[in-house]
Amino acid sequence: MRRLVVAEVDASDLTTCRLLAAFEQRRDALLPVAFLAFDDEVELIHTAPSHRRRGIGSALLALARQEVPALRYSGEQTEDGAAWARARGLDVPHADTFTPDAEVAWMASAVYLFLTHTEAEELQQLRPLRLPRRLSMRFPGRRRSR
Repeated sequence: MRRLVVAEVDASDLTTCRLLAAFEQRRDALLPVAFLAFDDEVELIHTAPSHRRRGIGSALLALARQEVPALRYSGEQTEDGAAWARARGLDVPHADTFTPDAEVAWMASAVYLFLTHTEAEELQQLRPLRLPRRLSMRFPGRRRSR
């Protein structure tokens, strides 16, 4: 996995939420691979399929919790999203119906499009993204040698 960096992005043209984004550094470009939109709730979190199960979403959540310690999860949620949030100790409101995954994918694609065209001056405090230690050393599909 290439080096990941994180920044809060000025996304006031897109949303009223704060937006944390993880980028993969590639030569002279930053490729967005995950984001978390939040205010007092996690409104939307998404990680590109090729970067899932590496702790990137959890690392973004940890950064958001530094800013909003009582962070909750949105009432509009996917079934997988609610399970992910509960596993990380977020207060998840009961939902009689879940948001379809396809709807979330469309919302996420709009954010990725915005992030792809983000200028350097719109990135605040660009810094390395620190993944949880227990996950950062694992490689999918590989077993540890004993």
